[in-house]
Amino acid sequence: METMVKAWKEAGINKAIMTFSCGGDSMYDWNYEYFDEDHNEITSKFELEQELEDETFKRVEFYVNSDGHYMGESGTVEIALNDEEDDFEFAKYSESEWNENVDTEVYIDLNEEQTNFAKNYMLQIQGTGDDAPAIDYSKNFILTDELKAIEQSIFDKVVIVAENTTPDINEEVSDYFDFIAEFCNDHNKLKLTVTNQYYKYVQE
Repeated sequence: METMVKAWKEAGINKAIMTFSCGGDSMYDWNYEYFDEDHNEITSKFELEQELEDETFKRVEFYVNSDGHYMGESGTVEIALNDEEDDFEFAKYSESEWNENVDTEVYIDLNEEQTNFAKNYMLQIQGTGDDAPAIDYSKNFILTDELKAIEQSIFDKVVIVAENTTPDINEEVSDYFDFIAEFCNDHNKLKLTVTNQYYKYVQE
């Protein structure tokens, strides 16, 4: 540490800023910039940057492990000598990215044929913005051409409503969504639940 502190002072460095990004179970990228006491950038590379890098990763925790909910973080680490000028202080400022879900419920009107089909044969309809809807039936029956046409008309309604349903939030919503539709006896309608994904950013 004494050698690194000495080299730091000799190089006229007042502060270093490490810019980084990480996630997906790894560090993506990082680099160091150096500044003198007048905040001017020192363009020459610190001769002991590798040792400084080792010390940074030893003292600063970077959250690299993504889990589908937490995506990663990016930001800076400010490095300067302590008051005694015999060691370094590290301060991390970051923004983390999170993948969140939000559900929106809407009700879909059905005509008489569609209502009878939903009551008699349907448990639920599931689908995504990328895949055609699939139905879970409530019992075994023969799906005639007439019933198939009614089923398809319900699919068409569900898909159109799902595609045009957006959550009432101010966040950045991704294009991907999935949905579940169930017949609601209380309303005599289909209850459609659309799940959207959005990205939330948290300052740390």
